[in-house]
Amino acid sequence: MDLAHPKILEYRLIHQLPELPAASALAFYCGRCFLIGDSSQFLHVLDAGKVSRFPLTPQADLAVEPLPKKQKPDFEGLVLDAAGRQLWVLPSGSKKNRFSGALVDLDSTAYPSRAADFGPLYARVMQAADIGEKDLNIEGGGILGKGRWFLLNRGNGPKRKNLIVLLEGEHLLESEPVVSHRLKLPELDGVPATCTDGFASDGLLFVIAAAERSESTYDDGELVGSLIACFDLAGFSPRGWCRLPGHQKFEGICLQETAPGRKTLLLCSDQDDPGLPGELYRLVLELADNLALNASEDRWEKDSA
Repeated sequence: MDLAHPKILEYRLIHQLPELPAASALAFYCGRCFLIGDSSQFLHVLDAGKVSRFPLTPQADLAVEPLPKKQKPDFEGLVLDAAGRQLWVLPSGSKKNRFSGALVDLDSTAYPSRAADFGPLYARVMQAADIGEKDLNIEGGGILGKGRWFLLNRGNGPKRKNLIVLLEGEHLLESEPVVSHRLKLPELDGVPATCTDGFASDGLLFVIAAAERSESTYDDGELVGSLIACFDLAGFSPRGWCRLPGHQKFEGICLQETAPGRKTLLLCSDQDDPGLPGELYRLVLELADNLALNASEDRWEKDSA
């Protein structure tokens, strides 16, 4: 298959985040940008250029932000529910102390949250996807319709499995994995890319991925660069990709606006250095004409992982 190559029409830094050096995921809703970081205990809300922080854990303390690596909760994904009333904060599950996430109430501008134990769900995911604890590293997720969810597993463990896991259930924590599919990502300068976040729109899965010289879900490696890849939601076959400028390690992606043949995206970066600010970028993609959809199969009943 000839892959399409989306064209970058705009790529620019729009906000720096000194209070969030390890920005790991973001969501855009009602003009506000919600961000989390893997070493932060707070939900960060960017509204009209001002950042406010709201605790995600009972013990959240600004005095110890960002947390040391061994203590960090490793929040890695944000999932906005279909009604826009709740925001799931996903932990990575990459270590035994990284199974506690949160559920944020968006009906109140105080954004109250409560703890959410992802341990049982991630145990079901590992069994369904045939991966062990050393390969589990959830980096993102989203919705695919009523009662249908997906999680993205980053393939930087021993088995190198970049996976999308499809789940069914009205409540995310109680949902059941139905099937998993391996996502084939390009290499950058000979280094395999591994998925760090993604979202679904108009029949396509958009995945952001980083190429690092590492085979560990815990240790960072030398960064080569980042890319965006597109997959058909019907069959999860690769449809196109483009390399992003520079050497940022992008860990979050979300849709801001959509128009015929064009997507406006927001990206956030993890600097892998607590002394450097996280960054928020705006990216406008022109989708290639041959980024066509193939909706002939429903892959909720087949396992190709």
